[in-house]
Amino acid sequence: MEEKEISKNFKSGLIWSSLGEILIFTTTFLFNIIMARLLTPKDFGIVGIATLVTQFANTIFSLGLGIALIQAPKVNNRQISTIFWLNLSISLLAAIAVYSLSWEIARYFNTPDVFKVLKVLSITFLIGGVSSVYESLLLKRLKFKKFNLIIFLSLTFSAIIGVTGVLLGFGYWGLVLNILFFPFFKMLFYFKYVKWSPEFYFRLKEIKKIINFGIYKVFYTIVNYFLKNGDNFIVGKYLGSEILGSYSLAFQISAIPGNKLKAIIGKVMFPLFSKIQNDREEAKNYFYKISKLSILITIPISFFLSFESRWVVLTIFGAKWVLTAKILKFLSFVMIYRAFSAICENLINSFGRSDIVFYLFSAEGIIFIVSIYLASFKGVVFLAMVYAILIIPLLLIKKIFVYKFIKFNILYFLKIFFIPTIFTFSIFYLVSNVKKYEIPLSFLSLLISFTFTMFFLKINPINFIKRGEI
Repeated sequence: MEEKEISKNFKSGLIWSSLGEILIFTTTFLFNIIMARLLTPKDFGIVGIATLVTQFANTIFSLGLGIALIQAPKVNNRQISTIFWLNLSISLLAAIAVYSLSWEIARYFNTPDVFKVLKVLSITFLIGGVSSVYESLLLKRLKFKKFNLIIFLSLTFSAIIGVTGVLLGFGYWGLVLNILFFPFFKMLFYFKYVKWSPEFYFRLKEIKKIINFGIYKVFYTIVNYFLKNGDNFIVGKYLGSEILGSYSLAFQISAIPGNKLKAIIGKVMFPLFSKIQNDREEAKNYFYKISKLSILITIPISFFLSFESRWVVLTIFGAKWVLTAKILKFLSFVMIYRAFSAICENLINSFGRSDIVFYLFSAEGIIFIVSIYLASFKGVVFLAMVYAILIIPLLLIKKIFVYKFIKFNILYFLKIFFIPTIFTFSIFYLVSNVKKYEIPLSFLSLLISFTFTMFFLKINPINFIKRGEI
């Protein structure tokens, strides 16, 4: 692919993914506010346990075929059709497994209501099995505008159904309806916008290389899943569904900016880097660009949420979420970890080395889970503090692995990361001691931090909005 075309795809993907994620963030955030006002932490905890299980089952049964399809340089329609039927078969097995084990899972978490929720949510596996290949084809073709439009519309329609369910008196089933209808609407839109249909053809030998890449990706995804959700399993099992509800909301608030940025990075970086995987200098150039964007977004917001966690949570979600405010003070820094993990993960995967990512995340997952488990005996707030402390050393380890691929300037990276971090911490710390005007000054500090970071990193907002240049 020519350099001009690469640059065009990067800019277009970055702009449309950014706009899409802003809309998705707004919709998700409003939905969470409404649901938090109408429901209790226990309601969130019940559905949270069920989604932990369904997400884990989906991780095990996926085989990583979707991302392997995107990474593969060339695939024909017969290979794609084989992947489709394999996906659908595996999804059926996943649905049967979750449906059959729902009562035992509910007993394990000492939460009987999880039993009914899991039976209903097992349907989502079949929906995902049908639409997975369509989604991969859309991303492989770099159709970022259509993809983000589909996600936004599906999220909006499912959120409306969920809120309506709660207002009609269905309680936590409103959350279940939202989870159920989101993939359903996505599937309908994929059928409309992705011009492809499967053949009645199935030959595993023809997708052997794709499966081999996907297998490593599955192992990595399982480790990464426990890395991201092991704390939720521990909190749900040992501290109860009500505390899990408070913890989950704090994590959602902190992770939304990082997850949205991670989604942008994943949608743009992986397909694009897969096409330029032989040009290390070009990869290094885009690595710096996306790192700067991540720093600009995550550093100011994470410190704002940390210093003003109580005001943010109680004002937006209400007094019943006071425990969430205490947890958010530490978990606010998760967004930094999520964003930079995505950069490392997608860059290494784009070079076809999902095995390295797997081994790296295996070690990281063990460190995280053991630390979180031990911390849980001192309560959920201490657990959140340990989580935050682990972020910096684990991120540094990932950067070392990235260095082996593109030999980026380590001192330059440390400079663009730590100078905005130190500046932002200093200004928020000073403001936190001015109690009378703390909130308005904190918003002013957020603006100053954004402005300083933007100029320090030499990011031109006009060029970014118009042309996607960083």
